[in-house]
Amino acid sequence: MTEKDFIKAILSFERSKNVGEHFRNFLTLAHCSYAKQMSGPERAEALEAEYMRIVGTYRDKDDVRRMPELIAMIFEGVHSQTDFLGSVSGELNVLDSGAGQFFTPYEVSRLMAEINLSGIGEKIDKRGYFTIQEPACGAGGMLLAAADVLDRLGYDPSLTMWVEAIDVSNICQQMAYLQLTLRGLSGRVHRANTLTLDHYGSDVLKASVLFIEKHGDPMEDVDAPQNRIAEKIERLSNRQDPQLTLF
Repeated sequence: MTEKDFIKAILSFERSKNVGEHFRNFLTLAHCSYAKQMSGPERAEALEAEYMRIVGTYRDKDDVRRMPELIAMIFEGVHSQTDFLGSVSGELNVLDSGAGQFFTPYEVSRLMAEINLSGIGEKIDKRGYFTIQEPACGAGGMLLAAADVLDRLGYDPSLTMWVEAIDVSNICQQMAYLQLTLRGLSGRVHRANTLTLDHYGSDVLKASVLFIEKHGDPMEDVDAPQNRIAEKIERLSNRQDPQLTLF
């Protein structure tokens, strides 16, 4: 399956909404489904309510039932060395160029990852993992490329790289969260402004459970006891970080 197959599926949805609405609705439904699993009870309830609200706007529920097929396409894409949703969002013209949103080709992201991760093996061998921050993550393409570099080097990205991805755009935060979740990465995806440090929320990636079990919370100096993993995941999801920049 390719980006063209994804776009073709989106275009076949009911005509009462335009393609941009369908795309944003799909992202929100997928985001709610995955983020709910990593959230505390109150936020999980809010995500469920938002999910059902969007479902209620579709007269043809078959369109909603087909959305897992779109997730399968993204899963295949992010495991095939591509920024799948970054490419799709560019093709669908749903990015806001006025806000500086432009699709970065995967090849450029991969080159930057290869340069920036030069010698990363020594750090992983010494500490077991490293942390990486993307202050304007878009759909997460740079981080996907970093994961592909780790694969090439023989490291498991889910256990050796902790991600702090940030974007002020809701659609970008959701795209990044979905792609990084499906790629099996660990860390958090924030909706925040890295210039003003305004922070609107965080979502913990599902693979973080295994990462924390192995290494503890990389945002703390002391590792978490094994019996407090669930508590730490919920705290990570709810924490409002003042230090969103440069670590």
